Amino acid sequence: MKTNRFLLLLFFILPFIVISQNQNQLGDLFPKSGQFDGCLVRDSVEFFTGDDLFEFINGGADIYLEYGFKQVAHCTYMDSLAVKIHLEIYEMTQNDAAYGIYTLNSSGKGVPINMGEQGILYDYYLHFYKANYYIRCSVSKKDPDMINTMEKFASFTDTGIKTKGKLPALMLSVDIEELEFREVKYIKGQIGLSNVFNFGHGAIANFNDGVVTKWAEKAIFVFSYDNDKKRREWFASAKGKMQMNKKFTEFSLVEDGFTVKDKNGLFFSFKPSGRFFIILKGFNWEEAKPVFEAISENLEKVGPVH
Repeated sequence: MKTNRFLLLLFFILPFIVISQNQNQLGDLFPKSGQFDGCLVRDSVEFFTGDDLFEFINGGADIYLEYGFKQVAHCTYMDSLAVKIHLEIYEMTQNDAAYGIYTLNSSGKGVPINMGEQGILYDYYLHFYKANYYIRCSVSKKDPDMINTMEKFASFTDTGIKTKGKLPALMLSVDIEELEFREVKYIKGQIGLSNVFNFGHGAIANFNDGVVTKWAEKAIFVFSYDNDKKRREWFASAKGKMQMNKKFTEFSLVEDGFTVKDKNGLFFSFKPSGRFFIILKGFNWEEAKPVFEAISENLEKVGPVH
């Protein structure tokens, strides 16, 4: 009877022990009060896990959960002039998830910084990702000294994360020297895609992951599926939905793909490639052919689903 009671007790307390250990590890990535330039902790480190993220992010939690979210910790510091520094550390389920959130929150307006795997500095904040962590640090006043202090905070966190990650395999597909795109977005589902472009409800669906690159009026979309059969099913679905979508006109079957035009007269060219399918915005079919070929060659390096 005592053994059973012990096992029952262990069943209830073990999850809390694991959460506590994980939070301690995440908490160690925050500078101590007064460690940098006299900035003191204003509010102690606070943690949110799972669906509790909705309490921390009002209206933006869904996208983190779609990518794969474990927990977030945040802390606010203040200097002697009441200027605040806010540090947020998101622990995602895997490297791809952290990279995806980083790309979704990035724009072409910042300055690249040598932090994490990739990082960008903006006017009032910076962000970077490293392994399965996404980090954002902001300051309440645009001041060179405080920007410098903010970078010290972020660098402390960067140094504390000992593991390293790598780019998602699908990113190889858009490694094309001739095309100088400015924005890259890595997506894991419908919410992420809708934040980048709206093809219409359910037109592009049930993909494993996707990558979008954009420059000027042109864009490349690449979506991966488990296998050729699943891709054929959803490519056929996309073909039917795009043909009926009133946002697009001039649907035309071309070789093994199809094209449409948007209301601005821009071509969208769709083509399958193994377990992937590719969409090019701003290319008619003839212009798209060499780009399709280059992407398809790159997709051979991506390989099968692991």
